[in-house]
Amino acid sequence: GHIGYLLDIPRVKLGPEREVTSPWGIPAILKSYFMMQQLQSRYALRKVEQIAYFDGRHWLGTSEAVRTDAYKRGQIRARYAGGLETVVNLNSSDTLRTTVGEHEVVLPPNGYAAAAPDFFELSGLLDGHRVDLVVSPEYLYADGRGASLRSDAIEVTNSAAVLRDDGAIWIVPIDETERVAFRLEALGLKEPVGLVACDQDGQPLPTRVAFMVENGWLSLEPSPEVFTYRVVAGK
Repeated sequence: GHIGYLLDIPRVKLGPEREVTSPWGIPAILKSYFMMQQLQSRYALRKVEQIAYFDGRHWLGTSEAVRTDAYKRGQIRARYAGGLETVVNLNSSDTLRTTVGEHEVVLPPNGYAAAAPDFFELSGLLDGHRVDLVVSPEYLYADGRGASLRSDAIEVTNSAAVLRDDGAIWIVPIDETERVAFRLEALGLKEPVGLVACDQDGQPLPTRVAFMVENGWLSLEPSPEVFTYRVVAGK
């Protein structure tokens, strides 16, 4: 699908049926798409059931936060109908350590996290450095911002996405991706599986793909000659 609020240069395809466009460059637009698409689908038109503000020690309701000026810290938690919980740290100097859903998170200034029963998103600190991560039934996205990122669903050096599109699973290296690995079960896959190298139109290339499947994880060192990889049933 298209992201309609972004302009038409350059464009990148995420499989044969999905195209994203922007004047900002491919890594930036893909980050915008993946960090917003699943999150917005979970809070759009949903009722906000609770808003709380962190005072440095406790989460306070709105009345108490206004009375004590805790709202001025800019550390806000919202809970929505349907089970989504979000926390954002708008504080310009303080790091926020808290829990979102079942996940312990560390949010630097301008960091945020969101969680639902089948979903987790983080723009915060992981192993001491800033990362961006989405784990959802529709796709996995990870950006280590120039470093390695390891989570319980996807591991990547630099950035990559693994997404469900047009009835298939696609691995999309994004920004000088040196390695990507993901847990097959996270997207409903089972062994055995194989990989087919594809061009930007999703058409197979004659390139032989070297990859490894071990302990339920598929790992790959992408080739700069390959735009995307289609995951297929193995033999």
